[in-house]
Amino acid sequence: QCGFVTLSALSALSLKTEGEPEQTSPAVVAKLSGNVLSLCLMEGKVVRMVRCVQLHESGGLEEATDLMATTFAYAEDELGARPKILRLCGLPRESDDLRQAWSDEFGLPVTGLHSRFGTPGAYNSGLYGYLESMEAS
Repeated sequence: QCGFVTLSALSALSLKTEGEPEQTSPAVVAKLSGNVLSLCLMEGKVVRMVRCVQLHESGGLEEATDLMATTFAYAEDELGARPKILRLCGLPRESDDLRQAWSDEFGLPVTGLHSRFGTPGAYNSGLYGYLESMEAS
């Protein structure tokens, strides 16, 4: 199942960012699908790292925060720059408190992703990203 989720996360990279310039780089895209978190480190349009981790039921979002922190550390070590934006996908709309907590924790803007085909969620964002990429080509 993790391979499937990773492919979905890669397809979701074609989605547009809410309210922030697309070229903000480096960026981390975090996609939550059920209890699987996929993290993509982007430098411009280049994918520098992909992680796909199944979260424990008890650890949940605290575990996700720890995974993001190690991803940010990797970015600083390998790219020489801290990510400038965190783009989220698959989190419920009512998770504004979580978005604010991550913004405070990592000191950067946290935005969502959107598509002209509908609201991308945990289980349709890969499809919407694929459709966006087909429309663009």
